[in-house]
Amino acid sequence: MEPRSILAADILLTPMQRKGVLWCVVTALFVTPLFPLSNFVGHPHWDAIRWIPFRDVSWSANSLIDVAGNTAWFMIAGYLCYFIRPCKDADSPCRSIATVIAIAAIASLTLELFQVFCHNRVPSMTDVACNVICGGLGGLFAERCRAYLATADHRTRRCPTHRVTADPSSSGIDRLSRQGSHHHRITEPHLTERIHDVQPFGHS
Repeated sequence: MEPRSILAADILLTPMQRKGVLWCVVTALFVTPLFPLSNFVGHPHWDAIRWIPFRDVSWSANSLIDVAGNTAWFMIAGYLCYFIRPCKDADSPCRSIATVIAIAAIASLTLELFQVFCHNRVPSMTDVACNVICGGLGGLFAERCRAYLATADHRTRRCPTHRVTADPSSSGIDRLSRQGSHHHRITEPHLTERIHDVQPFGHS
């Protein structure tokens, strides 16, 4: 038996339909940062690339908003990529997360390469590093959820809920009464012998 569903869509869709929906959502997440396409000019701006990660990080409000947006964006993408990755049932957690990281890295490098050919865009290795890390965190969270639900299902199967029956043969009170009756039957002959040993008053 497979672990319980982590996605709400599992309840309504078949596995094939669910995977198709996830592919559409993940594709939309990766394509949306390309807009607006009006910035695309067709010739590269190699001199605009910031090759060294975290070297020219600005702590302005706009920069922090951009970092926060990329963080949330790629964490969600990494979480969903975990469920559409090409995998086998025997894949280890490390291999699964590494696959998600590879997908996030390819997507992020593609986005930054597109920005090289755009005006008003600054391709940066800082964005690539943040996107890869956040994609890996999203995949790790998905793996933890899967492992937790699989463990919970395993415990449920090992410890099923027993129904309470009204069969008197299995009742503790009935067993105690039978034990008490058996005890009285055992001690009754001894009581009879003691009564016979007592002689009536006045006889010697």
